[in-house]
Amino acid sequence: MKRHFIFLLIAIILVGCAGGPGRGERHGDTTGTKRLHTQLGAPAEGAMPVEEYDVLDALLETLAVGDAELLVIGDHTVSFGADKDSAAVAMHLEIPVEVVEDYAAKNKTEAAIEERFNLSGDYVLLGDDDFDRMFSAEDRGGWDRFYRKYPKSAGHIQLSRPGFNKDKTLALVYIGNQRNWLAGTGEYIILEKIDGAWKIKNREMIWIS
Repeated sequence: MKRHFIFLLIAIILVGCAGGPGRGERHGDTTGTKRLHTQLGAPAEGAMPVEEYDVLDALLETLAVGDAELLVIGDHTVSFGADKDSAAVAMHLEIPVEVVEDYAAKNKTEAAIEERFNLSGDYVLLGDDDFDRMFSAEDRGGWDRFYRKYPKSAGHIQLSRPGFNKDKTLALVYIGNQRNWLAGTGEYIILEKIDGAWKIKNREMIWIS
């Protein structure tokens, strides 16, 4: 009887240790996610390439400010500005035209975003159907429903794929961040790779609500 009890206790402990991921293991703390870029295997067909997540990590780390503890990210990229004149955009942003051309080429179609981010806080990927359901009622309660489901989040985030220069030391990304009906922005973000790490170099407001 005593031996049976010991075996049962060991089994309970092992089950507890093998439980679901805690904060940072699936999405969050970088100590639990540093392996994800490479160890999830190859991206699914039509998904964003692995190397592009490093750029987006650097950008997303700037969004969890104040009371925000969660990033709610659209589960596919958006094609904002891919049809614009690349030379004109490059001149306006004061970056090489090759960066804008690469951005435009990559963002002609949407790409799936996978759980490959290495962020210091928590995040969740949200599909269009789930987002639309929260706003489908004929009232203005969509954002109340959104924040009941995702309290302390930084609103809804949409991302493009990054465009690069030839040596991949400069990148251009679009980010849209809607936090309420009249609290949203869309920006072009220019990042530069310095000593192996991506840093925001400049940002250009495209729209505001």
